[in-house]
Amino acid sequence: MITSRLWTILDEIYYAATRAFHEFVPPPANQELLTWKTAPNALAFLIPYFFMAYLVRRKNTRLIRMLLLPTLIAMALRCTYRYRCEDPRFGWFDWDRGLGCWTCIAKSLDFAFVGDGRFKVGEKQLRRSNDPARPRTRGSSSESDETHDDNSILGRLPACLVDALEVGLTLRGIGWDFGHSLYVPKSTRPSERQAFIKSTIFVVIRNFLIVDVCDTIIKLVPGITPMGGTIFLPSLPFFLRYTFPPPCTS
Repeated sequence: MITSRLWTILDEIYYAATRAFHEFVPPPANQELLTWKTAPNALAFLIPYFFMAYLVRRKNTRLIRMLLLPTLIAMALRCTYRYRCEDPRFGWFDWDRGLGCWTCIAKSLDFAFVGDGRFKVGEKQLRRSNDPARPRTRGSSSESDETHDDNSILGRLPACLVDALEVGLTLRGIGWDFGHSLYVPKSTRPSERQAFIKSTIFVVIRNFLIVDVCDTIIKLVPGITPMGGTIFLPSLPFFLRYTFPPPCTS
């Protein structure tokens, strides 16, 4: 009797957890199509994300960052996995959206749990949220200087937005406290303008051709088409499916 009741409770918990999970990551049949009309909904999680990025550049904001974290994670998952591209050929775009979602979640976890906020190299303290913006200077060469030239794009934006964009879009951490041990390889391209442009164009074309050749080879593998597919035959038993190569049907 007790065992039966326990299994019933566990079954109800599993059912409720599955329903809750599908609210954020619905099955493919319940996903909505990603269109220009639904695109703002699919990108809505960027609003709390950049607000979190702004807060991590301000003093004494750890509590509100911690409180904002669950909402941000929930919105990122729901906004990303709620929508999909109708054309299977654009499945790579859904894949990229998923990578962007998890990147935002990872950075949000870092923003929320870091104690004193994120500093640029050379910074000693952060401003408070209600502190007035510092006067902008021209021609500053300091890496830790938060100001920008008035003629630049960043110089025309509000300081709060600049802070959010700078730390929110930074991935490698160059110039920031979380990238202090980052290895930056030396540039192999010439520093002269014309030579640098020619070298860059050559590198772009070379890398594009390499990626194109790899993509073509993958599509020539039996079972793989531009619409998707797999080299592992689902009709085979689990062990044989992944241990023996599939027969060539072409």
